[in-house]
Amino acid sequence: MAGVVRRSKFRNTFGTEGKKETWYENVRPSNCAFDGTFIACNEKLLAFCVEVGGAGAFSVIPVSKAGRLDTELPKVSAHKEYILDLKWNPFDDSMLATCCEDGSIRLWQFNTKLGLVSNQDDSKALVDLRYHQRRCTQINWHPIVQNILMSVSQEPKIAIWNLDEGEATVVITAPKVIHYAEWSAK
Repeated sequence: MAGVVRRSKFRNTFGTEGKKETWYENVRPSNCAFDGTFIACNEKLLAFCVEVGGAGAFSVIPVSKAGRLDTELPKVSAHKEYILDLKWNPFDDSMLATCCEDGSIRLWQFNTKLGLVSNQDDSKALVDLRYHQRRCTQINWHPIVQNILMSVSQEPKIAIWNLDEGEATVVITAPKVIHYAEWSAK
C-alpha cells in the first residue's frame, strides 16, 4: 500500500507553541473536586481560585502581568468553603461575583490597573447575598440588563437577584438537580 495517504480531517492541521510572554506560571489552582468554573477573565483582569488548605480563596491579577508569577500572590479569603464559580460583571470590568459550597454569593470590586495588591478577607466584599441553603454551583450575570444576577443551587433552585435591592426577586424550583443554566435572548 505504498503511496496511500491516510484520510483524516486533522491531516493538514499544525500547531505552534504559545509565546512565553502570554503564559502564567507558578499558579497553584484549587484542588476542589467539583466540576466548576475556577477561572474568569475579562479584557483587563484575570481571577482564579487558589489552593489555601481547603478554603475558598482567589487571586486577581492584571491580564498584562503574564509570565512567572510570585508564589505568594495576594489572595482574597472569600469564603469558608470552596468557591465553585466566579464571573466578571459584563457592565463593570472591576466587579467580580463568587459563589460557594455553603450557598453564599459575594460581590467584589478591584482596581482594573493593579488587580489585587494585598491579602484580604471576606469582610471586604461589597455585598454578601444569602438565600440558598445548599451548594451554590453556578452564577451568571444577565447579558443585557445591569445589576441582575442568576444563581443555581443544588436545592434545586434558580434565584434571580436584583442587586439594586440586594434580594432574590424570582425563585424557580426545579424537579431535579440543575447542571447548567444560561440566559436566553428570546
